[in-house]
Amino acid sequence: MPTKPALIDLTGDSDTAAPAAASSKPTKHRNPHTRQKILSFLRLHRSPTAPAHFQLSQLPPMPALALANASTQLINTTMVDRGWACGYRNCQMLLSSLLDDTRYHMHERFPCSVPSVRALQECLELAWRDGFDPDGAEQMGRRVVGGRKWVGTTEIYCILAHFGVPARIVDFHRPTAADGTNPMLFAWMVEYFIASEGGERRKHPIYLQHQGHSRTVVGVEMAEEGVSLVLFDPDVAVPEQPEIKHFRFRLCDTRGVEQYQVLYVDEDESVFAPKYVVPNLISSVRIP
Repeated sequence: MPTKPALIDLTGDSDTAAPAAASSKPTKHRNPHTRQKILSFLRLHRSPTAPAHFQLSQLPPMPALALANASTQLINTTMVDRGWACGYRNCQMLLSSLLDDTRYHMHERFPCSVPSVRALQECLELAWRDGFDPDGAEQMGRRVVGGRKWVGTTEIYCILAHFGVPARIVDFHRPTAADGTNPMLFAWMVEYFIASEGGERRKHPIYLQHQGHSRTVVGVEMAEEGVSLVLFDPDVAVPEQPEIKHFRFRLCDTRGVEQYQVLYVDEDESVFAPKYVVPNLISSVRIP
C-alpha cells in the first residue's frame, strides 16, 4: 500500500510545493485520520494563486473563429512554478470550462473556484490509489504532492477520469506532410471545434502535449491565409487587452515537432448514461 501524503501547510498564499513547517501547538483533532480528511477537503477548495487575467469570452467575436466554451480561462504559471507546472495549469484551464458545465458536476466538487496546483497533485495521487494508470503511477513513484515532477497527458487523464470526466487521448505520432508539418492535427482540430458551431453548447478546450511543454487549444481560426489554432500557453504572458494574434499557432509552427498528444472531453450522449464508467486503464487512438 502506498503511504499517505504528508500534510501540507494551508496558511500560506503560495501555490508552490513547499513542505509544511513543524508546529509545537497541540491539534484540536485527536483523530489524525479525521484531521487529514479535513485538511484534504480544504486543500481541494483553495484558489489557485495564479488567477486568470483573461477569459475566452473577452476575445472579440470574429466570423472566422470557432471557439471553445467562453468561460475558459487563461491561467499562467508563476515565477515559482514555471518550468514544471505547465501540465497542471493547462488542467486548470480545462477545469475552468468544465466548472461551467453542470453535466459533469464539477461545481459540486469545487464550488469556490478552479482547484490549485497542490490540490491537483492530491487528486492525482488519489486517482493512482484507486487504480488509475498503475504503470504510470509506478513510474512516477506514486508521489507528486510536495514535489516538482512534470506531468503530461496520462496524468491529466487520471485526474479528469477520477472525477468522472470521460476524457479521450489521440496520438499524432509523426508529421503528416513532406515538409515536416502536421496538417492532420489541424484538420482534426477544425472538425472538433466546427462540430459545436451553431449548437446550444460549445466544446470544451483541448489539452495539447508535445515534448517538453503543453498548451490548451481553445479554438481554430479559418482565414484566407490558412487555418491557425488558437492557443492559451501557460508560460506566455499576454497584454491586458490581447488580440487574436497573441494566440495564433500556425501550421508552420508544427515543423520540427515529431509527436503531438491530444486530450479532449468526449461529449457523446453515451457517456452520460447512468451505467457508464470511465475506464481507469489508459488507451489512445493513433493518427495516422
